[in-house]
Order: sequence, then C-alpha cells, then structure tokens
Amino acid sequence: MQREILFDNLDTFIQELQTRGIQKIACAEVNEKRVVQLEEDKLEVQGVVILDLLAYKSPTIFKCTMKDVNTNEICSALEQKGFEITRRSRNIV
Repeated sequence: MQREILFDNLDTFIQELQTRGIQKIACAEVNEKRVVQLEEDKLEVQGVVILDLLAYKSPTIFKCTMKDVNTNEICSALEQKGFEITRRSRNIV
C-alpha cells in the first residue's frame, strides 16, 4: 500500500531524501495568474506561484509544497546538491 509523506520545510525534505538515498526529484510548477476568491462575493486575479517537489521510493511518495517562491533558484540549488531534477508545468492552458 502506497503512502505519502508531506513536508512544509525544504531543508527537512532534502535531509529525508539524502538519508534514504533518493537522488531524483520531480518539480511540478505553477506560475500564472489565477482567479482567487477573497470573500464570499469577491474575486480577484492574482499571480500564483506554487512549487511541488515530489520524490518516490517504493512504496512512499515524499512531497514538499511551497508557495510564492523562486522556482528557478530552488531547482538550481537542488541540482547543486546533486539531485537530478525533472521540471513540469501545471499551468492551466
């Protein structure tokens, strides 16, 4: 049975992957304008940046989600630490 472990801290996520010998990370990125509901009758178009970092080691998925971050900087920093990065866009087209 598969399980998912969620992280809210990048350093903890990296440390866990290194401990388990995981070297591949998928980066799923959202970087676009979206309609956000502020109140019950109020919508606003805002810039949304979300980065999901996903790694897998049978039968566990490790996931770290960050909002309003510089995705290029984070992916570059992960590559410098020796991780193999695969980037995918989750923008609504």
